[in-house]
Amino acid sequence: MAVPNLLLLCDSAQKSEKILSLLRETEFTFVIEQITNEKDYLNCLNSGIKFILADYQHQELDIFQASQILQENKLEIPFIVINGSYNARD
Repeated sequence: MAVPNLLLLCDSAQKSEKILSLLRETEFTFVIEQITNEKDYLNCLNSGIKFILADYQHQELDIFQASQILQENKLEIPFIVINGSYNARD
């Protein structure tokens, strides 16, 4: 089983599907771990994640908390904030 290299922090199935759809359109190959809560976030951080996409409007774990957890654990993982409320292309 491949180790995830992209962590998607998003708590909305609809937003997640839009984001995943856009990622599939790229020329890159991702192994994605999607999480929705702080417990799963903490468990994934030391698993070889290369970067994190975090939904700005996440209800349970906001981007500030998620970023602070990275800093407290002295992890240098690129943390990209996205707004999942955009209109996807047709």
